[in-house]
Amino acid sequence: MQVIVREFVETDREALRQLFVVSRDAAFSWATVGTHKLEDFDVSTAGERILVAEHSCHPIGFASVWQDDSFLHNLFVHPRHQGLGVGTLLLAGCDKYFSSAPTLKCLKANERAKQFYQSQGWSVRSEADGPEGSYLLMERAGPDNSYKPPASRVGLIQALSDCFLLCSSASLGRKQRQNSIHSSQSPKCPQCLLAEPSSDLRCVSDVRAHV
Repeated sequence: MQVIVREFVETDREALRQLFVVSRDAAFSWATVGTHKLEDFDVSTAGERILVAEHSCHPIGFASVWQDDSFLHNLFVHPRHQGLGVGTLLLAGCDKYFSSAPTLKCLKANERAKQFYQSQGWSVRSEADGPEGSYLLMERAGPDNSYKPPASRVGLIQALSDCFLLCSSASLGRKQRQNSIHSSQSPKCPQCLLAEPSSDLRCVSDVRAHV
């Protein structure tokens, strides 16, 4: 499966509003039916930098960052596409918005999300209560704020044969991005999760995300 991670454009809004509701209904199964509204997306992402994960020209996930505070506010993947590395791609794409050690809040009851972030190098800094329940304040420390996979994952990464292509250039049109993907001869990334090539395309070979 080929996934593009790109900047949000206004024509994404309606699809992401739907995705936001579906993803939260699945993630927060304890919430009352009808709790999550389409307009919640607009409120939750206002003033934030938004990245969209796209497959076959359809949004399948998104992340939003409050850039001034290096705060990861939202990261959601459609339930049908979870477990395929989309969350990892989005998280990697957010690095360019982090000017200091990034933080995020994760509901304590959302054990799956907690495990995902911990697998990506985040740790719990503190706990507190909020309107939706107890939450964990998590952070990812490091001099360059970039995730380094633990040694135990190198074998898994070497065994992967498929690569996702991450395009973070907002200037590329959709058709150009698709053509770039199909014509690219980007190498696999057996030694690391994120290679740094000379072009706008980056190859990411982690397909084991839990988000």
